[in-house]
Amino acid sequence: FNLGITDDLTATNYLPASDMTRSAMAFFMHKALDHTNARPAGVSIQADTYLAQGVYTFTISVTHRSTAFLAIADTRIDTFRFQHPTPTLDANGNQVISSQRFGSSGQCNDTVVTAIGLTRCTIDSGEQITDANGNLATFQPSIVNDTSWDYWAWTAAVGTTYDNDVHASTASKITISTY
Repeated sequence: FNLGITDDLTATNYLPASDMTRSAMAFFMHKALDHTNARPAGVSIQADTYLAQGVYTFTISVTHRSTAFLAIADTRIDTFRFQHPTPTLDANGNQVISSQRFGSSGQCNDTVVTAIGLTRCTIDSGEQITDANGNLATFQPSIVNDTSWDYWAWTAAVGTTYDNDVHASTASKITISTY
């Protein structure tokens, strides 16, 4: 109860001998894993929630793990984001989207740096570095009402520029939205 792992509302309601639903077990497992460094292999980006009402400040975390799920320390990780455009209508009533995430050769187009770094979509000396647990410091972007954003996290050698045709398979992407 004190760690927020149970779905009970008070410390005195927990009934360890009672049956539980699959939903309750999934909740317990999810909350228990939040107290660990268990994360998927590779670079992984996660948010505390992916859909929220109104203006919301999301907490985003990034981790780097080996194929054995062990922490990888001292990795420079670049994060960037893209706001989904609001479609407009042309004279014929067709939807027109004015911005795109990536250009025809896979380079970043209308993306914005979301964490510490010197150059957008490039691994540089100013990137955050994973700690001994393979984690970056969390960051908390505020997202205004009725918007959706894609967030990416990726790593490569210093000086490498993100190319979606090359790096998409090893990058991690999430979409978060408000309504």
